[in-house]
This record gives sequence, structure tokens and C-alpha cells, in this order.
Amino acid sequence: MTKKKQTLTASQIKYLITIYHLDICNTGIRCVDIAKNLGISKPSVHTMLQTLCAMKLIKKTKVGSVFLMEEGKAIASQYSQYYQIVCHHFEKYFLLPHNVAKRTAFTVISALSTDNIEIMCNQMNNMGEVVNGVTNIAMSQ
Repeated sequence: MTKKKQTLTASQIKYLITIYHLDICNTGIRCVDIAKNLGISKPSVHTMLQTLCAMKLIKKTKVGSVFLMEEGKAIASQYSQYYQIVCHHFEKYFLLPHNVAKRTAFTVISALSTDNIEIMCNQMNNMGEVVNGVTNIAMSQ
């Protein structure tokens, strides 16, 4: 029996990436730290964490620490890479302000299948190499 891939919203992706980056030592993080990092209320964080727990992407301890489960960690790691590539290109090549690039990157990566995100990120990386290569050639002439 094959496992069905979960579809994630932009908000869910943002939470997973945030937890992934805040808990680099795998010691767990608190809801208040997530709320502070995202600039949102603790009740909003609590609601989303319940959703992510139900999806079996995170776990919460009795003392309130939040940990990524193995699948959540894998998803967060991959989406973090996608996010960084897309956000970088939106800022560098489309000249979007940082906050707009961040919001747009989350929206784009949540709207596409992982196969399409992978293709898009590969193309963006290739585009960056070509642009940088052309720039270097033009500067040397």
C-alpha cells in the first residue's frame, strides 16, 4: 500500500520551516518562540500546531515542547530549500522587496506539486548560472 502525499498550505509550510530552523539542536521549541518568530498570537500557533500534530508532522510533549517528527523534518528540510531558491530569485531577478518575496515564495511553493516545484527550482538555478555566466562574459569584454 502506497502512502498518500499530504497537501500542505502556505501557512503549514511556513510553520514547518520555522520549527525546522528554530529547533536546529532537536531539543524542542516552545509555542511562544514560534509565535514571536512569526509575529502572530499564541492561540493561532496553538491551533496550527494541533493541525500539524493531527497530520503526524510534529509532536508536542506534556510540557509544551514541539518537535518535528521524521516525516515533518524531511518535508521541512525540502521545503526550506525550495523556499530559499524561490525567494532568492524573486528578490534578485524580479526585484521584489524582501517581505513580498517571502510571502510570494510561500504561496508559490504551496500551490505547486513537489514535482513541479523541483522542476521550477532546477530551472531557477540554471537561469541563475546562465545570468551570472553572461554577466561575467560581458564584464570581461
